[in-house]
Amino acid sequence: EKTLGGFTNKANSAHKQFCIWRYTNDGFKKHQDDWNKTAEPRKFFTIEEFSRGKGCRYKNFWDVVIFSLQCGWILSLARLFDQPYHPRDKKKKRPRLSLDYILELLDDVSFAKSIRNKFQKHQQTIQSLKTQRDNFLAHNDVNFKGTKIKAGVESLFKELDDTVSEIKQNRKHLANCSNIDLKYTEVLSRCGVDEIFEALLKS
Repeated sequence: EKTLGGFTNKANSAHKQFCIWRYTNDGFKKHQDDWNKTAEPRKFFTIEEFSRGKGCRYKNFWDVVIFSLQCGWILSLARLFDQPYHPRDKKKKRPRLSLDYILELLDDVSFAKSIRNKFQKHQQTIQSLKTQRDNFLAHNDVNFKGTKIKAGVESLFKELDDTVSEIKQNRKHLANCSNIDLKYTEVLSRCGVDEIFEALLKS
């Protein structure tokens, strides 16, 4: 129960990071477009002459924040699909809190296989997340050419949500574990980001 609850919390955290990143990215673009309509004409200026009225408002701040949010959800979501143990962990003493580990603990080969089959259609998305995480975010691979995350992240979160519900129904002693509440997180994230940009407009 504790392990499934921990997995659900990790999935919820990853989804929250994804939603906040998406709404912040969209909100900044709109905010910047509106700002550029009223900003002074661009021209070269020194650091000493810099002010809110020159250049791209908050650009330096949002470039870092939006990228950090993106890194966060990619790392968090990719971890949920790691193997249950690191290849060097031969004695299996240090399990990873991943979907495969959860399925291993259920000790039901048939049920675990049925769940893994459902994730087959998401393999391109999952692999693109892991590739981005392993080659760019984790190791700065010089030879990594860069690949886009395959479409389907929202569907992947939905599959995780359905899977946790299915596990809880299949194992009655897990019925009280928390859910991955996608809708709640989406609404809460959108409202939170909207509040930030509303406050910026008033400043």
